[in-house]
Amino acid sequence: MAESTTARRRFLPRGAGLPDDQWRRRHRGILVLLWLHAAGIPVFAVIRGFGPGHAAFESLFVTAAAAAATFSALPRRIRTLAAAMGLLTSSAVLVHLSGGVIEMHFHFFVMVAVVAMYHDWAPFLLSIVYVLVHHGVAGAIDPRSVYNHPAAIAHPWRWAAVHSFFIAGISVTLLTYWRLNETNLAERGRAERRARREARVVQTLNDIGRTLTTDLDVGNVVQRATDAATELTGAEFGAFFFNVDDGTAGPPGRDVGSGAPRKAFERFPVPRNSPLLASTLSGDAIVRLDDVTQDARYGTTEPQYGNPEGTLPLRSYLAVPV
Repeated sequence: MAESTTARRRFLPRGAGLPDDQWRRRHRGILVLLWLHAAGIPVFAVIRGFGPGHAAFESLFVTAAAAAATFSALPRRIRTLAAAMGLLTSSAVLVHLSGGVIEMHFHFFVMVAVVAMYHDWAPFLLSIVYVLVHHGVAGAIDPRSVYNHPAAIAHPWRWAAVHSFFIAGISVTLLTYWRLNETNLAERGRAERRARREARVVQTLNDIGRTLTTDLDVGNVVQRATDAATELTGAEFGAFFFNVDDGTAGPPGRDVGSGAPRKAFERFPVPRNSPLLASTLSGDAIVRLDDVTQDARYGTTEPQYGNPEGTLPLRSYLAVPV
């Protein structure tokens, strides 16, 4: 059961919606289509022989939906649902005004496809339900307002079932396109993020290079390198421990920290040749752990047996010899 559910989820779109910039572009185009329907429905009604009052009434809900979809102060989801309701109501009104002409039924299917362009499950499912209610429930209650074919009027549910096959076919096509488009958008987003990361790395390396050639203070250079490494790895904090031979009896240990206030590093002890740090201090290897506290080498050195009390907490861990 779990495998079949995963397979369906892999096939079906996630329905997270479009990025805001793409949504705005598509929504503007859909608004144009919706307002054209709001303006055209009264004209079509008059051409079909209805009075001006009736013609204006028929377009009232479509106009209200178009106004709500246009109102920028409303949340994006509300504007999307308003646009979907307006488009599907346009189809229902045109079917009614035309006396159930078959071409107007296909108008429903086209509007469902337009709504699917939002890549949002809420308006898409609303559209499917709207069509089923209109062709099934409304068609059964008052077949002459939906169908103009004698066989359809005599057997409205049978004709609604025929239309459901059209809806099912269109839905499969739309969902497949929708899923492929989501995949393309995700791949494009990953490529853009990767390009931004690479550009940031290059810029950071250039900055460090300039620091190395212009700043003769070792502490400043090490601080800049530590800040850059902490930023590029996405770490919460980083530290650099090093020795400087100043000609005295022994090379004094020094350290710099990044990502946290200086006082947060004051209780860090000088690194010792413990099992966890041995490969780093000897320059043999880089150590990278998802959870350092679960490593067998952690917590074996006295007196702390792990992270000293009062110091910054450790979990994911990366140690690089320099």
